[in-house]
Amino acid sequence: MLRVLSEALQRALRTHKERYISIEIKGWPLRWDLTVTRLDEREIRETVRQTFEAIADHFDRTRYKPWPETIAFVDSLPPQSRVLDIGCGNGRNSLLLGRAGHEVIGVDFSLNLLRIAQDKMASRSLGEVSQFLGGDASALPLRENAFDAALYIATLHHIPSVDERLKSLEELGRCLKPRGTALISVWAIDQPKFEELLEKKKEDPDYADTFLPWTRTDGKVFQRYYHLFEEDELKGLVEKSGLQIENYFKSSDNYFARVRKSG
Repeated sequence: MLRVLSEALQRALRTHKERYISIEIKGWPLRWDLTVTRLDEREIRETVRQTFEAIADHFDRTRYKPWPETIAFVDSLPPQSRVLDIGCGNGRNSLLLGRAGHEVIGVDFSLNLLRIAQDKMASRSLGEVSQFLGGDASALPLRENAFDAALYIATLHHIPSVDERLKSLEELGRCLKPRGTALISVWAIDQPKFEELLEKKKEDPDYADTFLPWTRTDGKVFQRYYHLFEEDELKGLVEKSGLQIENYFKSSDNYFARVRKSG
């Protein structure tokens, strides 16, 4: 059953403001001509939500394969684990978990992506081992100490303040059972296409956030917010959240942290 918990999203909205820019990336279809500005976090969150609602079908057609790092993590889990998929999107990782014999609960704030994920699992006779909830990563609509493991893949970098990013990691820890494990990934700033942004960040630490375009098949372009992480930034947030890092590495322009809850 698809449940929408809009109160959870509203509780997470704050008025903290940061600076954001858009950048031009060689080889991308166009440039977002946005000047440096200050935007309310609520505006950013709503932009992220609206973008993923609008591109859900196209996203599903182009983002359907789990990453090798995610596959390796899922392969390492004990049989029949209960796994939380934060920012589950179209369910590509939820499907991987279900096929591996695990029970999965996916959370996302895009209802269109949640419906795709739900239909995907049901069409493969995995509906009984899966459930999808509308909710926010900074205020998960779930009880504490409930999950053996979690995936938090390519989602944390869409949260537009350091306080809320930390809060979401604390929420992850709250929902894990003692000794529960999770895999987290974020997009790295130290890659060639972000060289200009990295130089600006050296002058002003606020220049870590940007908008990048997604061009739908009908030609309409939507902007996607990202906070781009430096090498030790994710590590610092994880440690501050109280989770223990077991493995930390970079792969395919992403930083990954395999973490564990103490207990």
